[in-house]
Amino acid sequence: MFFVKTKSDDNLPEEARSIVEALKNSQSKGECLYKAYNFLSKKYQGTIKNNIINFFDLFLNENEVWHKKLLSCNTLNYLLKKILVGSKIFKLEEIESKWTFLWYFSPHQYLKIKMDDLKTTKIDLWAASRGIEFGDYAHGFHLKTKE
Repeated sequence: MFFVKTKSDDNLPEEARSIVEALKNSQSKGECLYKAYNFLSKKYQGTIKNNIINFFDLFLNENEVWHKKLLSCNTLNYLLKKILVGSKIFKLEEIESKWTFLWYFSPHQYLKIKMDDLKTTKIDLWAASRGIEFGDYAHGFHLKTKE
């Protein structure tokens, strides 16, 4: 998943299609993003150990990824992009991948999502299981340890 670009025309697995269909009923971008974030943050978890131990998970295909529980930051972001773009409420150009460092040496990816002409929201699904809330992202030492 690390080297795969998000395409809005890819076929989604059945589970993802049902999520996308539910998101299409959202009344706003904010509602759509919040629903997607809640679904994915409850289903998946990002951990530091998993990134090291299961390094080759970075190379899983999309169908394999949907059935995992522990995912890397970039893989979680890929899934979020897929369902947001699939909902037709967001365009791929409105979702920007950003990089930062954890503990000032470990690269970490989060998303900056354009909500309207003036507002963007930062989203970090990987850090949700580590105490970082909706609208914030892990960086530096700004990360709660739960492991």
